[in-house]
Amino acid sequence: MRLHLFIPAATIILGPLALAQSTVTTYTTDLLNGGQDVTSVSASTDHTQSQIVHSLNGRDVPLEQWQERLISQDNNGSVTERIVKRYDGAGQLASTERVVTETRKTPDGGSSTRSTTYRSDINGQEEMAERRAVDTTVSGLTTTTNTVIDQPGINGTFQTVEKRAEVMTTTPDKKSSTTTESIYRDASDGGFREAERRVTTQVEGPSQTVVDTTDYEPGVSSGALQFQERRISTEVTASDGSKATTVDVYAPSADGHVQDSDAAPQLKQQQIITRVAGPTGVVETFSIREPSVSEPNHLGPLRQINQVVCTGNCATGAPVVEAPPKQ
Repeated sequence: MRLHLFIPAATIILGPLALAQSTVTTYTTDLLNGGQDVTSVSASTDHTQSQIVHSLNGRDVPLEQWQERLISQDNNGSVTERIVKRYDGAGQLASTERVVTETRKTPDGGSSTRSTTYRSDINGQEEMAERRAVDTTVSGLTTTTNTVIDQPGINGTFQTVEKRAEVMTTTPDKKSSTTTESIYRDASDGGFREAERRVTTQVEGPSQTVVDTTDYEPGVSSGALQFQERRISTEVTASDGSKATTVDVYAPSADGHVQDSDAAPQLKQQQIITRVAGPTGVVETFSIREPSVSEPNHLGPLRQINQVVCTGNCATGAPVVEAPPKQ
């Protein structure tokens, strides 16, 4: 079964710089036999986070561990270093990634960020793997962010492989915004061609936030950008602080059906995310409803996919319900 929302448990509740110890446990529902199994545990302390997963043979093995530290900071910006260690299915260290990021403020209220990524193998040999430049400018109610990503080519020299352009416009009251992000990748003719586009509108109310995101990707025949997916997320906050988010996922056609190109998008999945805070932590439950092949216009029963339990210092922000950010 394919889900359209894949978010590591650690990123749902834990921020990148946790200030105190916290533990996140993910329970995944057995859709065939019922019940729940613990599939991963993430533990976080000051600037350190580890994620442990359960392997097929029942052993607990590390999946990823990262540390982040502040190298320097002044009134104009900061320099940070993040070290990420990744492990294979047997729990052995497979690779280490080190990212050094320098961020500087600009007079217009924007910023200039330069990140360099180094990757090393199990023998400790480290090589520069990526350079990323992100420049953000602010003009009135419009914020523009341009990103350039360089990676080594076949001959080892760095070359630009991807460019991103993002423009966000907000209303004067900051309650709504529209963001258009385009990703350009190296084309066969040596130039850059728009490979993806995402348009997002967000409207915040007293107790409800609506986020409407539409993705476009090149079509198979013409190569021109075509509608790929739309997600309408509605988050409602109750008086007790609990949150319930409904995400309607639309596609050109329901799974298992072929539809005319000019037909209206079809609802192919509904996601229900509830977040409840208690005296010992936060419980977040993710469930879905999907239409069947025989009834493409009717959503089936609600099925719980997983449940994430955080104890300790858990962030109070809303769960992430959009697709994972492109890396």
